[in-house]
Amino acid sequence: MTWLAALRRRLVPPATRARRRAARLRAERLEDRLAPAVFVVNDTSDSMPGTFTRTVPANGSNPVLVTEFTPYADGLLSLREAVALANAVPTGEPAVIELRPGALYRLARTAPVYPGLGSAEATSQYYAFGDLDVVRSVTIRGNGATIDAGGIDAAFEVRAGNVVLENLTVTGGRS
Repeated sequence: MTWLAALRRRLVPPATRARRRAARLRAERLEDRLAPAVFVVNDTSDSMPGTFTRTVPANGSNPVLVTEFTPYADGLLSLREAVALANAVPTGEPAVIELRPGALYRLARTAPVYPGLGSAEATSQYYAFGDLDVVRSVTIRGNGATIDAGGIDAAFEVRAGNVVLENLTVTGGRS
């Protein structure tokens, strides 16, 4: 027996040693709880890197605009990209967008006119242009930031779910 073990025997009462040996570990089921998907916006530009292609469905119906983008492709995450990513979070899981403290986010992506899609208004229904299209519940923590729609469109178009805005100023939107 080492000197440390002998010292421990003298300091820990026999009843405590016996209890330690008898203790059993057991697992306990906790309530279901999901961690939120948090998207931290680190770019104040209104960027959405990716490709936008006009596609005609095989059944010959109206053409649609297919949008493919790679978030963080440039190492940055814009507000528009964060909204698109939050929209992709599975239903039932919380989504949170964190903005830079005191930052100004100007929405500047006006919708182009694609042949066969009609007007710029029709094209703006895709999340890459105009307002920020929200299709699920999301919380946006503004941290004193401002979103300026610049009069090009509404700031948000909420198609489904609830949008909670915390400590955020929204200005310059059209209805």
